[in-house]
Amino acid sequence: MKLTWICTLVVLFQVSSVTLGAEKLQSYNVDRSTITVSGFSSGGGMAMQYHVAFSSEIQGAAIFDGAPFACYKVDFCKNPGKVVVSNLAKEITGLASTKKIDNESNLNGSKVFVFHGTKDTVVDPAFGHKLEKLYQVFGAVTKNEYTIKAVHGFPTNFYGAACGSFSPATHFINNCKYHGSNIAMKHLLGDSLASPASSAEGQLLQYDQTEFGGSAVSSMDPTGYVYIPTGCQDKTRQCKLHIAFHGCLQSKYGS
Repeated sequence: MKLTWICTLVVLFQVSSVTLGAEKLQSYNVDRSTITVSGFSSGGGMAMQYHVAFSSEIQGAAIFDGAPFACYKVDFCKNPGKVVVSNLAKEITGLASTKKIDNESNLNGSKVFVFHGTKDTVVDPAFGHKLEKLYQVFGAVTKNEYTIKAVHGFPTNFYGAACGSFSPATHFINNCKYHGSNIAMKHLLGDSLASPASSAEGQLLQYDQTEFGGSAVSSMDPTGYVYIPTGCQDKTRQCKLHIAFHGCLQSKYGS
């Protein structure tokens, strides 16, 4: 999945087990106070897990067709009717009290965007609502989109299969006439964020993830991807960092 924003480094994590001889990730001038995450499907669940676990470092999250923190403990997130938001909140506070994750107070005021299509048959749309309510328990500032007749897919306004078409062929990217990434990032980083350019002018680079634990054992690919906008190639210029997690069947291998 390729997401591009002006002056925002975008790191894309891959999950698989094949090494592609990528180079070591370089150092960039990152504004650590504005690090955000996003994800689609299982990557959406991962984005919330990561945001909640490292809430002192992550300032916001955009979650597309995902499920809430710790709902795997309840029927493996299959039935939203069995998921009680207050119980998930207790799970978070309990983990924080034993210092297994960051203090939940960090979530207060954090920006969160939630998208879930009405025709999603892979992850029940009700999970999106519960995910948002769970964030609101801790004072997150949320924005949502629940009205688009989209199947299980990442919504764009320029590329992909038809919005109502389940499409592994386009890696579950769907043209819903809705610029999901731009709308999400404007909520996370502010409405003054520039609109995307008509074409990407930066660099999409491979990097070696083994130094970060990438291996078959950890189910994280030894190779990751980072998009460097033209402005951020000048390392004297400070840029924002966004981390994107792909969903199942959405890696470079399609599995």
